[in-house]
Amino acid sequence: RYWRDWSSDVCSSDLSASASGWHRVEAVTIDSLGLADVGFMKIDTEGHERACLRGAAETIRRDRPTLLVEICGGHDRRTAAAGVAAEIRDCIEEIRSLGYDVEQVTTHDYLCRPRR
Repeated sequence: RYWRDWSSDVCSSDLSASASGWHRVEAVTIDSLGLADVGFMKIDTEGHERACLRGAAETIRRDRPTLLVEICGGHDRRTAAAGVAAEIRDCIEEIRSLGYDVEQVTTHDYLCRPRR
């Protein structure tokens, strides 16, 4: 179960609940869906990209889809606060560790292609 404060544009992995501004969202992993032959994945999870990648790791390793990942909800890694920049950097490294080349295509979108 994940929680998100929709009144804030802060990139956060904080999954704790707060009194107001928080909404309960039921979440399942991509791997649990039993999808086959996945060729493309768009990931836009407002600061929870690494959790999403972990929940899709089996599908990504098996099918090697092209990924388009929005990392940290619109923050540009070149101008982001230190903590957000570190989260962006860590997410990019996690994608690379899955065998992908990562190309920044907008301030916050990254095109990830499987290495040959």
